[in-house]
Amino acid sequence: MITILVNYRLIYESIYNFCHDENDVLALTLDVDGNTAYEAFLDKIAETLNKQWEDQQECADVSKDDRHVLRLAAVLHVFYDQLQKRLSSAPASPPQALVKKETLEQAIQLNRYFAEQRKILDQVD
Repeated sequence: MITILVNYRLIYESIYNFCHDENDVLALTLDVDGNTAYEAFLDKIAETLNKQWEDQQECADVSKDDRHVLRLAAVLHVFYDQLQKRLSSAPASPPQALVKKETLEQAIQLNRYFAEQRKILDQVD
């Protein structure tokens, strides 16, 4: 258990170091399939909002989901990369620039989970 905690701390430190390098900016891009999946995700958001508008329903809180999903995909991409490097004893270095479709899909699922949790918490208030 202690070893795992130490490894996560090392992962965090390596991520912090290359993300705060003044000479190099970490820029990530969705791969072609990921971009297609992201566009489909955006279309679903638009469909949801349009349907709610037509039905004169209260609009769901999905207006920021597009940004949340991109942020989550970036976090997952960097974390998976650094975890893999640590587990294989590879030297710490920035991840490759392309974020895979699978990572984006995981971010979408994670965003859905957080949205469901938000709904549950809203009922408590």
